[in-house]
Amino acid sequence: IPGRIYVGFVTLRVPPYSLLLYMNSLRIRCQLYLYNISMNYMIKGIQALKESFFLGIIIYIVIFVLLYLFKKRRTISWNYMFEGIFCIYCVTLLNLTGIFTLSYSLNGPFNYNLLPFIGSSIVPILLNFALFFPLGFLLPLIFRSCRGNWKKVAIISGLISFLIELLQLFGGRYAEMEDFLINTLGGFSGYIVCTAICERKTNRRKAV
Repeated sequence: IPGRIYVGFVTLRVPPYSLLLYMNSLRIRCQLYLYNISMNYMIKGIQALKESFFLGIIIYIVIFVLLYLFKKRRTISWNYMFEGIFCIYCVTLLNLTGIFTLSYSLNGPFNYNLLPFIGSSIVPILLNFALFFPLGFLLPLIFRSCRGNWKKVAIISGLISFLIELLQLFGGRYAEMEDFLINTLGGFSGYIVCTAICERKTNRRKAV
């Protein structure tokens, strides 16, 4: 019988050579498919960053000037660099999620999915996670009230994700519970990584 080898009373099943070739070809196709999707999303992300960079800088300059005029800020610090990055990130986030280009309507149709992780692909999940990771990382660096307060960062991440999904729902795009959960998890993970790095730097300074 093809695909079997008899050794004494034991029967060993051996996949045919053609099946091995097919499985190897399928594995290569899957890898190429995931690679192409990842590259497409990466190109879109870089393009969105280019489009959002100058607008984010302009918004930050306006905020900085207003704070200076109202005597809320009189010094220059390298920490303000994170504020500029945060402004660029926020504009890029809204650009990537299509908030600037959607056609909003209260009449529908409304497309949504409240059942997460059913028929999901790993690439969109990872991208949604990475999309909100900088938010959780930057919040404690900019706002003192977010330092040591993971609940506040998680709530802010979840609220922003919810608002984006809501706008996408009324903008004709697909709103998913899965995106909301993964985005919130990404923001929370960014906070954990930021806190760990800051604590490590603090411990090194104390050791010196």
